[in-house]
Amino acid sequence: MPEADSPDTQPLPDVVTNEEREYREWADSLSVSVEALREAVEAVGHSADAVRDHLNARKA
Repeated sequence: MPEADSPDTQPLPDVVTNEEREYREWADSLSVSVEALREAVEAVGHSADAVRDHLNARKA
């Protein structure tokens, strides 16, 4: 089990979407379309962990 302060247990940073470029960068890093990212952020907020979980649940 990873230590509490190991990088594996650190939350991801918030999805910052102040500019279109940021949407594209986050969408690329999560392997989704910009539209899917926008919908996920609208549904669950800017937490990258929550966005990732939401997107993964949609794929399942």
